Amino acid sequence: MKLKHILSYKDDSDLNAVVYGSSDIDIVGISNDSRNIRRGYIFAARKGVKVDSNIYIEEAISKGASAILTDNGETAKRLIGRNVAVVV
Repeated sequence: MKLKHILSYKDDSDLNAVVYGSSDIDIVGISNDSRNIRRGYIFAARKGVKVDSNIYIEEAISKGASAILTDNGETAKRLIGRNVAVVV
């Protein structure tokens, strides 16, 4: 499924996602665990109670992540222009 189609699914909440890079890319899976990332996956980088998975973004990209989902603006800025879509 294309990233743009995934982002078009909304409930009643106001989803105002911004995409840097192409949203016309194929996505085959999603994970917030960098150990599970494969080519075509979205890596959901988020700050948890014990671990901030934003520190694993480079690992996820090296494993073939097609997109990074983050709410960290500084992280997003750092990734703009890389060979990965960034969803904030």
